[in-house]
Amino acid sequence: MADYCAVADVQLELQHLTLSGSTKPTTTQVTTWCGEVTADMDARFNAVGITTQVSDASKLKVVKATAVNWVMWKILEALNVESDAAGRRKKSYDDSMKNIEKHPSIIEETSTVVSTPAGASAGARPFTRGGNNW
Repeated sequence: MADYCAVADVQLELQHLTLSGSTKPTTTQVTTWCGEVTADMDARFNAVGITTQVSDASKLKVVKATAVNWVMWKILEALNVESDAAGRRKKSYDDSMKNIEKHPSIIEETSTVVSTPAGASAGARPFTRGGNNW
């Protein structure tokens, strides 16, 4: 299982710090945070019925941006940043997750294959009832 973000994704957001094994935080710590946020997000996705890890490229962009916000919050806290930047990153993460939990279709991977039931016209407009496409 891949993490939703990596050190390289987070590094793109950092303008005045190049992460390494000797920085605060270290690349090892940031990698750990990437794993933690992925686990948190997957648990929250499972709670709303998304049981497989997001892999669709366009939906993954949303998930990656959300994960990076959480990791940036952790980095800014570790650096003791005295602005509201850390709080804004955490709020952005929380807001994104609440939106995804409220509207799972934002990231849910669905099949678009629709078959025509026996006795129906091939030109008939399909509809969904009870999880079945008709």
